[in-house]
Amino acid sequence: MKDMKDVVVARSNPTIPAEIRQQASELILDSVLHLDRMELEAWIDCFDQSSCYHVIPRENIDCGYPSAIIRCDSLDIIKDRLMVLDVSSKYNPHWDRHFLNGTQFQSYENGILIAHTNFMIVQSTLEGFSKLFVAGHYEDKIVFTADGAKLRERIVVLDTFSVPNLIAVPL
Repeated sequence: MKDMKDVVVARSNPTIPAEIRQQASELILDSVLHLDRMELEAWIDCFDQSSCYHVIPRENIDCGYPSAIIRCDSLDIIKDRLMVLDVSSKYNPHWDRHFLNGTQFQSYENGILIAHTNFMIVQSTLEGFSKLFVAGHYEDKIVFTADGAKLRERIVVLDTFSVPNLIAVPL
């Protein structure tokens, strides 16, 4: 585990154009709002045709283990996962609410923006109870197309290895 005194507080790269940062910020916010509203088709539309989506515990990254809790290496696999969720999965009904803090834009090269955003997800049950579900950060690679900003890669890094319930809905 990393010693927190060795963590450097990073700031967004000021050389990245404001329009690029704005488009990326809107994409990141839209992607979680679609999940909070269970607009899964709209969430898929946030991804580029060559995209991937992984959920991996921070512990695995720190130890150099490539194992992910969820590994979708193509847009078709992401779509299949959502189809199964929509058609056949039975899971505990709840509402998710994503809380994001400011996004750090790290670099913008060859049309690809690298962005990190911290998040927390609170789940509320039908009975009216709310609790923290997971916390972590998104490591996004964002491309800019004629259709606007799109996620080329979203790596969801969870702060803990343990997830209190199954992960049915994407994070």
